Amino acid sequence: YDYAEYNLALSYFAKSLKIAKELNDKQSISGCLTNTANVYTDMGNYKSALDNYQNALKINVELQDKQGISITMSNIGNVYFYQANYKAAEDYYIKCLKIKKEIDDKPGIIICLNNIGKLYLRTNKYDQAIAYCTQSLDLAREIDSMDDIQLASYALASAYKKKGDFKTSLAYFELGSEVKDSIFNDTKNKEIGKLESKYESEKQENQIKLLKKDRALKEEQTHRQLSNRNMIIGGTLLVSVLIVTVIQYRNNRQARKVNQQLLIQNKEIEAKSEALEIANEELDNFIYRSSHDLKAPLTSVLGLINITQIELKEETLKEYLIKMQKSIDKLMLVLQDLSNYSRNSRLAINKEVVDFKSIVLKCIENFKDKDKFNFIKIDYQINGNTPFLSDNLRVGILINNLLSNAITHHDLSKQSPSIQINITFNEQKAVIKIVDNGNGIPLEVQPKMFDMFYKGTHGLSKI
Repeated sequence: YDYAEYNLALSYFAKSLKIAKELNDKQSISGCLTNTANVYTDMGNYKSALDNYQNALKINVELQDKQGISITMSNIGNVYFYQANYKAAEDYYIKCLKIKKEIDDKPGIIICLNNIGKLYLRTNKYDQAIAYCTQSLDLAREIDSMDDIQLASYALASAYKKKGDFKTSLAYFELGSEVKDSIFNDTKNKEIGKLESKYESEKQENQIKLLKKDRALKEEQTHRQLSNRNMIIGGTLLVSVLIVTVIQYRNNRQARKVNQQLLIQNKEIEAKSEALEIANEELDNFIYRSSHDLKAPLTSVLGLINITQIELKEETLKEYLIKMQKSIDKLMLVLQDLSNYSRNSRLAINKEVVDFKSIVLKCIENFKDKDKFNFIKIDYQINGNTPFLSDNLRVGILINNLLSNAITHHDLSKQSPSIQINITFNEQKAVIKIVDNGNGIPLEVQPKMFDMFYKGTHGLSKI
């Protein structure tokens, strides 16, 4: 499940559920149903997720397990929220909050308050969103939960921004950024240290393996040469000239065979050495560009914050806030790229029927909060009458990245800015076209579009 191998996860949870039912262990049955529902939620199969959560809820009520009841209600509320059924989501969040308060589960109370605040923010009830998020922030400070302080601060910043109170919004945004920087710096320093250590260790290990293999080949060659020489000398002393001639012929044939094998092995070593050099180069490139891309947006945000503190004027405040938001968006894109790169290289391909419509709608939903989104008309057309098998996760990453390029680098000065998504598929292949009326990509840049981490000039699409 943690590695996104959902079908395999469902299979093991089904086996676990069968054993729990045979033992009549209701607590374990509830846990298996909840885990199964979690998988279906991540897969976007909300109907199956709700069925399993509701069954788990019945068992928790029967067991009078208030903690289990509250957790299950929160999960059900999340599913309704993903389905945009905000009324049902609100009912379950409120019920969950009531139980959390009864059992004095402060971390759980914070989660409920944040969920309700997020719901009211989504439904434009900003005063109610502010009230719940403020309670969440106060309680998070009380138990010193940095992650929850960050979430509540950013939610309050968004709510006050929607209300037009930019001064208060900036104050909460700065609070969230301070906490985020503290968390980010601690986490990234540890991750970068681990990555550098792993890189050096693997690099040295590969070099040692190559040296050992090369030495072994040379020792084997020397050993075979000595053996052949001794055989020739011994044959000369014991047998006639005719036998010696036969032995020499055989030895020569064996030597040719050995030389051919050594030639093949040398080619294999050269190919592996070349592959290792490429891998090391890509890893070096990855570390350099990742650290550079992570530092640049943060440096920009810090500079804008300092300027805002010095030149705090109403006419410039909005401009600085917009620039800070764009810098943070760039940082989030970098982090998402790193996450997608890591998952793509780590996870096996999971072939299943691709739901193109669901993927496209989810990708469009991801960009609704972007500044340019409301100024661009986005249409999609999907044609196909036979199932197409591929990896839903990787197809989603591909479409999401292309759509992000089209929105981020779109020229709003063009008449009727638009993006057209066309997908045609059959059993053998799928053709995905994302067409916009933006600036396009110059011919001199196109040959480098699919190089890892390559970026074109500013104002052009990023590949």
